[in-house]
Amino acid sequence: MDKNKNGSMVDVSSFLLVEGSADSEADCELLKLCEDVIMACDYDDEDAESCSCDDAEGLVEVFDCDGVDDQDCSDFDEADKDCHDEPNWCRCKMWLGVKGLEYTSAENGEEESKAGTKWSKEVMDQMEDRLFWETCLAVGVCHGGKLRKNFYKDTCPQAENTVRSIIWKRVASNSTLPAKFLRMHFHDCFVRGCDASILLDSKPNNTAEKAATPNLSLGGFEVIDEVKAQLEKTCPGVVSCADIVALAARDSVSFQVSNGKDHGDKGGNHDHNNNGQKHGNGHKDGKINSCPQLETISRDITWRRVAANPALPAKLLRMHFHDCFVRGCDASILLDSTGGTEAEKEAVPNRSLAGFDVIDEIKAKSEEECPGLVSCADILALAARDAVAFQFRRPLWPVSFGRKDGRVSLASEANASLPSPAANFATLRQQFQSHGLDVVDLVALSGAHTIGLGHCTAFSDRLFNFTGKGDTDPSLDPDYANFLKQKCSNPPSPTTTVEMDPGSSLSFDSHYFEVLFQNKGLFQSDAALLTDPEAARLSRTFQNPGAFFARFAQSMVKMGSIGHFYRTSCPQAELMVRTITRNRAQSNSALAAKLLRMHYHDCFVRGCDASILLDAVGTTEAEKDAIPNGSLSGYDVIDEIKTELEQICPGIVSCADILALAARDAVSFPFNRPLWEVLTGRRDGIVSLASDIDTNLPSPFSDFTTLLQLFTNKGLDLNDLVVLSGGHTIGVAHCATFSNRLYNFNGTNGSDPSLDPQYAEFLKTQCPNLVDPATTVEMDPQSSLIFDNNYFKILLQNEGLFQSDAALLQNEQSAGIVRRLMISNAFFAKFAISMKKMGAIEVLTGAAGQIRKNCHVVNPQG
Repeated sequence: MDKNKNGSMVDVSSFLLVEGSADSEADCELLKLCEDVIMACDYDDEDAESCSCDDAEGLVEVFDCDGVDDQDCSDFDEADKDCHDEPNWCRCKMWLGVKGLEYTSAENGEEESKAGTKWSKEVMDQMEDRLFWETCLAVGVCHGGKLRKNFYKDTCPQAENTVRSIIWKRVASNSTLPAKFLRMHFHDCFVRGCDASILLDSKPNNTAEKAATPNLSLGGFEVIDEVKAQLEKTCPGVVSCADIVALAARDSVSFQVSNGKDHGDKGGNHDHNNNGQKHGNGHKDGKINSCPQLETISRDITWRRVAANPALPAKLLRMHFHDCFVRGCDASILLDSTGGTEAEKEAVPNRSLAGFDVIDEIKAKSEEECPGLVSCADILALAARDAVAFQFRRPLWPVSFGRKDGRVSLASEANASLPSPAANFATLRQQFQSHGLDVVDLVALSGAHTIGLGHCTAFSDRLFNFTGKGDTDPSLDPDYANFLKQKCSNPPSPTTTVEMDPGSSLSFDSHYFEVLFQNKGLFQSDAALLTDPEAARLSRTFQNPGAFFARFAQSMVKMGSIGHFYRTSCPQAELMVRTITRNRAQSNSALAAKLLRMHYHDCFVRGCDASILLDAVGTTEAEKDAIPNGSLSGYDVIDEIKTELEQICPGIVSCADILALAARDAVSFPFNRPLWEVLTGRRDGIVSLASDIDTNLPSPFSDFTTLLQLFTNKGLDLNDLVVLSGGHTIGVAHCATFSNRLYNFNGTNGSDPSLDPQYAEFLKTQCPNLVDPATTVEMDPQSSLIFDNNYFKILLQNEGLFQSDAALLQNEQSAGIVRRLMISNAFFAKFAISMKKMGAIEVLTGAAGQIRKNCHVVNPQG
């Protein structure tokens, strides 16, 4: 279908309304993700086009994406034709015409037409200058004359902080003030509206409201006076008394919420010794309200520093990224090494990080103003945001608060967790998925390479030895490759750098995506985005600055929340799981092996979606009914946790997250500390089929080639295969899973020659032929209740119980890993990394799946 409709656009000086023309099928494919479109604010105005959502074919409306089939544009044909319930204004719209976009200026009526996917430079410059998408979302009500958020942002930016500071100081010494202010605000609004008439004094011939009998008991006027006096000093004649009363009522009540609970230790400077464990920088509540000056402190210091060093935004953005991808956004990147333990900042990818002094300065100032309240993690997230914001003089994304500072910082985890500049697309996608980020986030966050420099050592292989034959990466533009060779010697100097976005490395824009399609992406990981159809499509969409800015903001918010999924929705979730699991593990020492195995079997079939918990429906057998899962147990523990969580946080915590957390906590119980990090945010699957088991779950009879293929299919590598096999250090196995090695190996009527003869004889005494299906033996002889690295020692003694265990010695590489893992510390560190990867296999997030109310049954439709 090829049809065009003339569109119109109100000049951006009064916001934008775009109605584009497009080919329905092509545009549906390009814009199936509603986040990829550009925001504009449509409101009623005599000079503007009326609010219209007609003829929306081929276009996407951002506020109506939930539940819409991404592949079917017809769902958008009736895209929200209703205006908001409030009369005289329409809600904010996000429209983008993909092909042949035509627009008419509301000022002069001259019609212009631009083919292709880009708008005119003049219009795009106006859009960038106004950051109209952010303004539309922030204002909420676009019609002039309506109340709006951040009204004093330009005229008195410190207004709300001033009110909050004074109010909280007063409430701290007078706990009755919230009731007084709330009542004052109520009484004011019900007489002549919220106009502060309640504050006016009586005159000789006129009795004021405050003198009326119902108002004689009002109190708190002197606090309003104090606030007003302070604001008149800084912003004379700007802030109304009516707004002060409204803010005071809100902030006085908020004081109890934000300061009533202590969620962590008091904070200190980030350069504490950690000893591999401690970083005592927690803080009270998870809200900025506990230190209202924080955002001003961060912005002022960061902007002053960026003004003197324009390279700083790239540095702080990179530091925040590197922090969040290792143990979540916990400021562990700031910790110094202690003793013989190297911290994250010492890892090779982090040695070129800079900007620590900026964080130190903000921390020092915040400690002066709000001692012990502000975490280093929140400061780092803010500083990264504010550094990028300097160019625009306004923040490009919101930063939520409540992060707590980590106590562990290990270089080994940084080396394993951070995406490499040499990574291919499959590896990148897996690493982002492990943090709850999707392909859209991967592409959008890669756009941060629009600012900053890259060291020659990070990409020199693409220039001089791409395939080990002294060649150049053919996907790199030849002229650009020659230019880079002039900049980077062979071998490269570790101090030489080049711009990641040629000619634009100090400007945060969408230029990165343009050079990407010119085959000038600096890193192999940049070029990798064009090797995947979806990522390439998104990269082309993000050439549009509006689309990139809008999505980058969303992805930064998601990245900044890594490791804190239930922080606000169910803050006690992880503690509840840990408490119940520990109580159960204390009375049942075999529980760790049971829950670890259940988690493993769940993740390898349809991903970590708790499908292993679902009961069969009708005649269709569920996963738990398959033969390899018939011996699973521990379901009652998951049920107990789910029941408790449903009472305090109904419909919030997924069964998949409960299983992942319970497995970790059960294994960790003897150590009194978590052995690995569990990222949360999984959703529960709605399908469970026994028939899926055979093709996905590794068998105890598997040879090395089969094992490696099954692990590779799940985004895991050889190292993960060997390390996760170490989970066999705890638990027992049924004789039926290995008896063929004892009595008739490969039809020889003898034992498996790779099995130690004495061990084989011992096993025969435990498992007579024919075997009792209920008989079990320890997988790790004499050590089956202790989580340690003894499994790898017995493996080299040819006492691995399963054929799949012995298979690890059949490959030279895997045998080498086995030998290295005999070192206890090496195994624990590697196991933590591999468990985190396994826990992210094919996870359902966002709107996918559901949060089951009962872990054994899919929620009913509707």
